[in-house]
Amino acid sequence: LPLWGRPARRASRPGRRWAASTPAKPSAPSPASPHRPPTPNQGAFSNRSELRRQAEMAPTGDPMLWSAADAAAWLEENYPDAADKAREADVTGSVLCGMPEEQLKEVLGLSLIARRKVGGKLKALHEVAKARAAAAKRAAGPPLARILAEEGGKANERNLKAYEEAQKNEALNKDKIDDQLLEEQAVCGPCKWAVGQLHDAVAKAGSAWAKAEIREAKRAELQALGFDEPPGYSIVLVGDTGAGKSTLLNAALGEAAVLPTSGYRACTSAIIEMRHCGEDDEGGTRANQYRAEIDFMDSDEWADELDNCLDILTTQDGRAILNVGDSNNPAYDSFCKLRSVYGREYTSSRVASGQRNSDNRMITENMLVRDLRTKLNACRGITHALGTSKRLVCTSATELRAAVERFVDSTGDVSVGSFWPIVKLVKLWGPWDVLKTGAVMVDAPGVNDENATRDAIVQRHLRDADSIWICADITRAQNNKTAKDMLGQRFRQQLLMDDQVGSLVFVATRSDNLNRDELVHNLQLPADSTTEEVASARNARVRSGIQKDFIDGLVEVGEAAGERPDRAALARRFQLPIFCTSSVDFQKAAKIVPLSDGPPRVWTSNIEGTELPQLRNFVHRAAMSNRGAKTSAMVKRLLSSIEQLTSFLGDAGTASAARRDAARQAFEGKAGQLKDMIAAETDSFAHNLDAKVAELKPKLKAGAATATDACVEKMEKYGKGYRQGGLHWATYKATCRRHGEWRVNMNEELAMPVFERITAEWDRIMNIGFKQYLSDIEKSLLASFELWLDTVEKALVEEAGADRGRLGALRAPQVAAAKEKLKSAVADAGNAARTAQRESSRTITPQVKEGMVAGYDAAAAEAGTGSHKRRTAKLEAYVRDKRETIFAGAAKVVEGKVGEIVPGIKKSISGAAGTLLPSARVNYSTLWEEPSAQVSAARAALLKDVTPVRLEVQKALWKLQEAQGETIVRPDVDDDDLQVIDGPAAACGSGGAGGGDQ
Repeated sequence: LPLWGRPARRASRPGRRWAASTPAKPSAPSPASPHRPPTPNQGAFSNRSELRRQAEMAPTGDPMLWSAADAAAWLEENYPDAADKAREADVTGSVLCGMPEEQLKEVLGLSLIARRKVGGKLKALHEVAKARAAAAKRAAGPPLARILAEEGGKANERNLKAYEEAQKNEALNKDKIDDQLLEEQAVCGPCKWAVGQLHDAVAKAGSAWAKAEIREAKRAELQALGFDEPPGYSIVLVGDTGAGKSTLLNAALGEAAVLPTSGYRACTSAIIEMRHCGEDDEGGTRANQYRAEIDFMDSDEWADELDNCLDILTTQDGRAILNVGDSNNPAYDSFCKLRSVYGREYTSSRVASGQRNSDNRMITENMLVRDLRTKLNACRGITHALGTSKRLVCTSATELRAAVERFVDSTGDVSVGSFWPIVKLVKLWGPWDVLKTGAVMVDAPGVNDENATRDAIVQRHLRDADSIWICADITRAQNNKTAKDMLGQRFRQQLLMDDQVGSLVFVATRSDNLNRDELVHNLQLPADSTTEEVASARNARVRSGIQKDFIDGLVEVGEAAGERPDRAALARRFQLPIFCTSSVDFQKAAKIVPLSDGPPRVWTSNIEGTELPQLRNFVHRAAMSNRGAKTSAMVKRLLSSIEQLTSFLGDAGTASAARRDAARQAFEGKAGQLKDMIAAETDSFAHNLDAKVAELKPKLKAGAATATDACVEKMEKYGKGYRQGGLHWATYKATCRRHGEWRVNMNEELAMPVFERITAEWDRIMNIGFKQYLSDIEKSLLASFELWLDTVEKALVEEAGADRGRLGALRAPQVAAAKEKLKSAVADAGNAARTAQRESSRTITPQVKEGMVAGYDAAAAEAGTGSHKRRTAKLEAYVRDKRETIFAGAAKVVEGKVGEIVPGIKKSISGAAGTLLPSARVNYSTLWEEPSAQVSAARAALLKDVTPVRLEVQKALWKLQEAQGETIVRPDVDDDDLQVIDGPAAACGSGGAGGGDQ
């Protein structure tokens, strides 16, 4: 199609010949575009000629139609002569939007400055056009597989980039890490200094440089700047007992054994956070680099835990069980906790029965649980620490381990006087280079911890993690017990709903554990293969198997929702970083531990084969990438705000009273249009997003109906005898006592059909869809702002005689500031939406639990002979009676919470976009200000203070961009030669851009 829609003849240019490309006839109002429906308030901004109407009516939204129509209207309004030449050359939209600057000169006859402005505008319009076309495609509701393939991309792109870089064996030694951190400090330092200098300069300038409302507006902008420390990078390690997490962490930290690595079952019974000693350091000396902080439960939390333990350690006649020798007994863990905390005060709690034996000795019996509870509450040997925190300072890793071991280690001898059952969280600091770039490692005891307080903390860490490492012994992975089985269906569902599948890393531990001859036979390797070659081949096979099983698990999630997932699309979207590590061989090869235990078992000549160097590099690169992106955004926003202030200070006002009044009226006459455009964009955005979110409702209802049908059978299965696959009677009772959550989570199992139905749709809408819509609204709002500025400038030139060069100087920093402001606002809205949707997805199980509480309480109240049979019957009857309301009610609550997300996003983005008009009013206010020598002198003085600040921030940004590999075009002027001579005072009486009659 030709570019030009050839509208009716313009009254302002009589005599111009026009050739219509379409018959001149009234046309019906165009249907609402997928992202920007025409509204009466949009006026000229939605009237894009017949070509624009064709673009809006196109079912998939052709980007070239959109950009051609917008380019036609914009060029017609701002460069009419160039528009005429484009018509004569019969230029198409696709040609114009992709035309380089030199061709713009040849075809349109534009000057250098005009070419740059037109070229930039056409590029921006085409980007917005592509966003609108994408929005149109989404409005048609494509299937999940198509969205995954076309729009999902690599969800873990940053993770994969760090993984690929880590595999290059370019070790990030201590010097390189220090260099990177120094580069970051060289950026952050000047920026922090700049914020302080700006506050001081504005305070020193007093009140003469601007009116009160303008000063307050600028102060508010500066107050909002700030410059925080770059964020950390959270890594949460999860895995089965015996997976080698603690040994892996010791090796990654470069220590022999700072964490306990042996003991009974769950050696790490507490949650342990590890940070570099430089973080949150309160001035400790180098000798005190190793520190620990242990947070204990409060009294209420332990009271609940004590009740739960005693409940499962209660016999049918209400007496306490004081000894459990079988580690497979459901009551064993509870026994270990009480034995560790109370020792003999618990295990020797027997009382006289009032009867004597044949030797006339008094017969004793175990205390009643109610009496034992009273006795234990009075024992404060360990529980005196409840509600407190303990801080430790050590001089070595060995000393730190010895100091914290009794707080985290649950040893096999269930030792007396251990604190681990009442510990909530342990924080460690040390001189660990692997964490120097801001990473925080979290060693979690596992999900569904019997301790409810710790389990809540683990769940929170998982929800907020930047990276989740799944750790497993390599022999499990080798025997097909890999990613699919390890994660568990519910865990996979939650990761997909949280958009965290892309943050997964799989770490297969103990790669030095192998049977060479067996592997040579199984893998069909040459008989003379070295042990390292065999291990490398086995590792490659393991990687392939884990990746396949990982995708199989995601396919299962989609199939459970009734979808037909595209394996190829899922494989393109999710590529799992996999490391096959040998911690022990690395520690020996790196001489972290002495070789008294023997040399490395496999990796004797190649330390890279242990993959610990690559894993450590991965941590550095991922953390630095995360920090770099956030730092870059903060610096750009700071620079754009300073440039806005500089632009304002460089303009001294307008001498002519008539032009001042005309400029104010011209601006205010267009102000309403920006409000209308922003409202139209955000309303359309919210409407389309609401429509997408509404697509979840049928899935929620279907899941609730399935759960309603299946719940009775599930409860009957729990109530069967222990040998028939049901729960042990003590476990069943304890689960009821804990409202359905103990060794099994009845509430989650009952809610599983709901998750099965909604997971894939939730990911498509709440993750992929939200990201695309947020990207679209950011581009559309910025494009609308620029289009509005075009109209304002046109009105100022035509009605107030404003100089285009002066307007251009005022415009550029406004656009840059608006871009950074909208980007920041959309990012904040996206983070808030992600948090809200993760909380909403976690509402289902708690709502089922709330509906089941009355049934659990009634079942738990049963006691005495035959109580288990009565308990199961009562709970099954309750489920049978209340199932309709339980699951339908849970689905309705989730609908309500999800429905609150879109209004919140709209409010946040609208609020940020709403500041564009006041900011523009402040910056353009110099056009209707009367020149004053006092004001000009004050602005010149302030500008002289602000200019070096701006230069320092600009240099900091260049330094950061160069460090991140970006191509930087610097001016040919030395920074030291850039200085303010006279500022606006010199221009006050001239006819230049700063004042006079302009």
